Amino acid sequence: MNARDYKRGFISTLLVLVLALILLKFVFDISPLDILRHPTVATVLSYVKKFFIIVWDKFIETPARFVWDKIIVEIIWKYGKEVLELIKRWIDSQ
Repeated sequence: MNARDYKRGFISTLLVLVLALILLKFVFDISPLDILRHPTVATVLSYVKKFFIIVWDKFIETPARFVWDKIIVEIIWKYGKEVLELIKRWIDSQ
C-alpha cells in the first residue's frame, strides 16, 4: 500500500462519517449533539477527558516538550530562519 491509498481511505472515511450524521439527523430524526449532551454520555466523556489529561501529564508531556524544545525549536527553527534569510537576501539582490 502506498500513501495514495491511505489518503483515499481517509477521504472515504470522512464521507461515510458525514453521510452517517446526515442520515441520523434527517432520516431517523436523531441529533448527534443531543446524544453528546445526554447526562450518561457526558459523564463518560468527562472520564475519557480526565484519562487523557492524566496520561498527558504523567507520560507524554515531558518527552513531547523535549522533542519540541530540542528538535523543533533548536534545530528546525534555527535552520528555517537561516533559509528564510538566504531567500530574503536572494530576493533583495534581484
